[in-house]
Parts: sequence; structure tokens; C-alpha cells
Amino acid sequence: MEIIEEKEITIDKVKKILSIVDSAELKHFQKLALEYCNVFSSFDPKVSEKIVETLVKEFNLPRRLSVQIVNCNPSTKTELISIIQKTELVADEEKLEKILKILSENLKANE
Repeated sequence: MEIIEEKEITIDKVKKILSIVDSAELKHFQKLALEYCNVFSSFDPKVSEKIVETLVKEFNLPRRLSVQIVNCNPSTKTELISIIQKTELVADEEKLEKILKILSENLKANE
């Protein structure tokens, strides 16, 4: 097997990919990953990718961090800060509020 591309993807996308495969063909680790995704997936894969792209473009966040934010789907500034603080980025109150608003609006639209 040859790796063609390596790219961070959201758990929503992982769920979609693993759901396509017949569960009998999934290996143990893949089944565990699918179970995890079923519990923690918050968005449609297209919506989550749109959010990631927005965070990368509008806030100049690295893709890896943007994916992590979407995966965790924080609902408070404290939760968001706990994700961002592990990086060298410093986000002001306004940016934090905008990021939370983007997540919240897309979550409501996704329901």
C-alpha cells in the first residue's frame, strides 16, 4: 500500500469513511475508532471541513489546530483556550468569541 497524501481530517470525516466499509471488514482498531466517532461526531463532514477552512483562512490557524477545535467542538471560551494554549498562538477575546460563534451557528444549522 502506498501513501498518496497525508492530511488531518475531522472525526466527522473519519466516521463517513469508516461507515462506508462493511463492519465485518473493519479491523478491531477501526471498529473502536468508528464507535468513538459515533459518540463524538458533531457535524456533517462537509460542514466540519468548511469550518476548518474558515478557521485556517480567517484566523490564520494551522490546519492541525483547526481540526482539533472542530473535533472538540468547544462551547465556552475556557474550553477553547484549553485547546489553543497548547500551541504558541495567542487569541484575544474577540477571536475566541468569533470562533465559538462559528462553531455554534454551524452546530445549530447541522441539527
